[in-house]
Amino acid sequence: MLLLGIDNGSTVCKAALYSEDGREVGTASRRIPLLQRQPGWFERDLSAVWAATAATIRELIDSVGIDSAEIVALGCTGHGNGVYLLDAHGSPLGYSVQSTDTRAMALLAEWAGRGALAASARRTLQQA
Repeated sequence: MLLLGIDNGSTVCKAALYSEDGREVGTASRRIPLLQRQPGWFERDLSAVWAATAATIRELIDSVGIDSAEIVALGCTGHGNGVYLLDAHGSPLGYSVQSTDTRAMALLAEWAGRGALAASARRTLQQA
């Protein structure tokens, strides 16, 4: 039985397999392009993220030479905050907005000035 870990960082998707006793069995990784269509915009094509993630997992399974049925648990992590919008069918609604994106800075400054950021943080436990 094996454990699969997936990390979609801000530039690379990484996947690793571990035995139940914590021994690393294998790893694979793949770059995921960051889109900068305008200054201050940092986005990713969610279809490309999904394809890169699936290809990384497939590469890992093939390189180790296992049956995917041997994977009994999955853990996922990511790069941090961002906006990933999907429709009711789970399909991407455009590009994701990464946490390094700066297009909303003026809006955030306005919200901070009227206390809306602090109120939001109290309710959501998240920082904008």
